[in-house]
Amino acid sequence: MSDNDTASLGKIMLVWAIMIGLAVWFLQEWLNAKNNPNAGVVRSENNELRLAPGPYHQYYVDGAINQHKVTFLVDTGASNVSVPAAVAKKSGLVGRGKYWASTANGNVQVESTRIAVLTVGGFTLENIEASINPNMDDDLILLGMSAIKYLRLSQEGDTIIFQGP
Repeated sequence: MSDNDTASLGKIMLVWAIMIGLAVWFLQEWLNAKNNPNAGVVRSENNELRLAPGPYHQYYVDGAINQHKVTFLVDTGASNVSVPAAVAKKSGLVGRGKYWASTANGNVQVESTRIAVLTVGGFTLENIEASINPNMDDDLILLGMSAIKYLRLSQEGDTIIFQGP
């Protein structure tokens, strides 16, 4: 193989690598939009946050814990906001004592904490009771009733509506 052939082959491989990289990026963006149809949705001028269901009729919404950006899964069956240990560390949450919690996956030992500032879809809540769960292995936060109770919750068809304090 000549030097020109090697250079041409290298250019072809580079072009293919770029095309594959772009395809993976676009696919990931498409999957993210499909899984969280509420990405970037914030409360409206009339103080409402309208959430469309994602796959399996779950409701996701962007927010922050102590200014660390997160994605919440609305979970009206959870007593507290439940934060994976890795996210708790990034968000500056400090445990205040362990206790056993009953979850959909059985009983687990978690640690109680307080979230100084929780932002969900443009609403800001302060001093929210939460738990740090070392058994959660993704970055998804369960938005439980310890936060939801400060918002008015209603439903119209498949749309969940939060109205702020």
